[in-house]
Amino acid sequence: MKKTITYAILIATLATACKKGEGTKTESKTDILAKSTWTVDSYGVDTNMDMVLTGIENETKNCDKDNTYSFSANGSLVRNNGTLKCSTEPTTETGAWQFYLNETKLEIFGNMYFIKSLTATRLELYSPGPSSNAIFILKR
Repeated sequence: MKKTITYAILIATLATACKKGEGTKTESKTDILAKSTWTVDSYGVDTNMDMVLTGIENETKNCDKDNTYSFSANGSLVRNNGTLKCSTEPTTETGAWQFYLNETKLEIFGNMYFIKSLTATRLELYSPGPSSNAIFILKR
């Protein structure tokens, strides 16, 4: 009898400890954006509309590769243009960001992009045009 009660308590404990979905919190897109700083990976114009920058479509300059973007959960944004300057751009610029259309679009510094992909390590944005796509990719 004692053994049966012990097994019943053990099974009840395991059943309540393993409730499906409990204890796992999915990060929101805002959490992912604001978690840490992003660095420019690449940007350019996708002329063949395949959503991949290849060859001369990739317009990324070395002076842009040290630029970072810091998104805050409150909607503020800081762009640090790094130590390698492309022109007389300021070292830092502040602005705003915001999601639109159920977090499928992202406005950054007044420019609207569709979100192709957002993971903990990569943010891929694009702006469609009639015969090409502008693509902007950040990484961690």
